[in-house]
Amino acid sequence: MNDVVLTVVAIVTYWVIALAIGYALRKKFKGLEVSPFFIIFKKPSALSFLDKYEKNKFLRGLIYASVILTFISLFMFYYYMIEAVALRFSGYSSGGLVPIIPGITIKGTAIIYILISIGIAALIHELSHAFASRVAHIPVKNVGFILAVFIPAAFVEPDEEAFKKASFKDKIKILSAGPSSNLIIAFIFLILILLMTVNAVGATVVSVESGSPAQIYGIKPGYTILEINGTKIGSPYDIGPIIENYTNSGVWFNITYRSPSSENLSWLLVYKPSNVSKIGITIEQAKGIQSLPDSVYFPMLEFFTFMYVINFSLAIINAAPIFITDGGRIISEIISLKIPGNKGKALNFFIQTFTLLLVLSAITFTPIA
Repeated sequence: MNDVVLTVVAIVTYWVIALAIGYALRKKFKGLEVSPFFIIFKKPSALSFLDKYEKNKFLRGLIYASVILTFISLFMFYYYMIEAVALRFSGYSSGGLVPIIPGITIKGTAIIYILISIGIAALIHELSHAFASRVAHIPVKNVGFILAVFIPAAFVEPDEEAFKKASFKDKIKILSAGPSSNLIIAFIFLILILLMTVNAVGATVVSVESGSPAQIYGIKPGYTILEINGTKIGSPYDIGPIIENYTNSGVWFNITYRSPSSENLSWLLVYKPSNVSKIGITIEQAKGIQSLPDSVYFPMLEFFTFMYVINFSLAIINAAPIFITDGGRIISEIISLKIPGNKGKALNFFIQTFTLLLVLSAITFTPIA
């Protein structure tokens, strides 16, 4: 039985157990709903803790800016989707939109980071909708939690009747609040990533293979390789092509490095015989903040990276005009105002169907690194 089959069996088993627990607890917990693909728990709440923020000028300003940010997200969605589809069908790239399937498209610690990031991003998204609703004096009826197999999310339910009676501007601001908040959070984490990696130049040696050229000529774990034969090393990806150029040749590598005990640069020569294809080192991206231990720096950087990716993805996908997204409701509101009647409905259906087909065309199951 291969890994994919084992993964599918594990996911199905887990979900059957989760559904069984959910069904058993339905009578005990009012508001618990269980269906084959979702477990939902909701309860009445007005989110009164948001009251003290309703008059905050900065937050109210963000509500107005959210409309612009959502349309920026929409533009980025079409740009990336059309580019991904064009590259895939031209044969130049296998990249695209990767659905989150634990054990298949995401593996290892990435599963934990992604699920936590999704939970946080969804909570921020829904609280932003709730805040915008309260600013527009539209009450929030329910709040809740949803589990779609592995994917956790929070949600809020504004009073739908009050929403329908709201002005066009208020509706657009409420719908835009979610995607725009995720775009802002993505931007914040992008800045944090840049701050953490601005000085992350080079490849740090994690381990050295016994009897390898690297060990024979003195390379040790902890050395940060900065240059090989005059070529600067910015990341581990820069080393592979240099070594591969001499796979079947004997060659001396002049390596510039920095040891963990010194800020000064050092040099050494490593000879790779023609019958050896590699120099025998395992490497990782050099740290940008040397004062942080590896056990803190790399997990933090990985978490920040997934927070950026998930929030950015949620922003542009939700801004897209697809039947179930905020963007879908925004385009429906705009078209119904500008082009009422059957013509508007037909145009709305065409735009959202085209966008959905674009997304489906961009889907790939390439594992997330």
